[in-house]
Amino acid sequence: MIEYTQRKNEMKRNVNIIVVFNQNKSKVLMCKRKKAPFKGLYNFVGGKIEPNEDHLQAAYRELAEETNISKTDIELIHFMDFTYYLDDTLLETYIGTLSTNVDIHGEENQLAWIKLTDDFKDLNRFAGNGNIYHILKEISLMMPF
Repeated sequence: MIEYTQRKNEMKRNVNIIVVFNQNKSKVLMCKRKKAPFKGLYNFVGGKIEPNEDHLQAAYRELAEETNISKTDIELIHFMDFTYYLDDTLLETYIGTLSTNVDIHGEENQLAWIKLTDDFKDLNRFAGNGNIYHILKEISLMMPF
């Protein structure tokens, strides 16, 4: 644990993505990016973690800013990380399932519920160079849809 804490504190850029499932776990919430990277493609919501900000609280903050989902609507779990050494970036992945119906809306990107039966390997539709498929596959091993 010390090694991980030291590593995340040493990275110049800490960011998060949040994987949000609807109540019956048949769909995942995504945003259609308006700017690079991956402009025009669907991606998970998320954003930057501010210096000295608690990382879990940053995930809740980003989720509220981008979707109107609050901490009372969902419990987030820190699921996995990606370390990009050449970019000096740590990407933290949080997951959660809505506990109630929420009026989803955001100002930054268009939001959409995508069926989990969709082809997340489609790089012409989904961002992340295949990482979205990988993340959802890993989640499905722990929490079958």
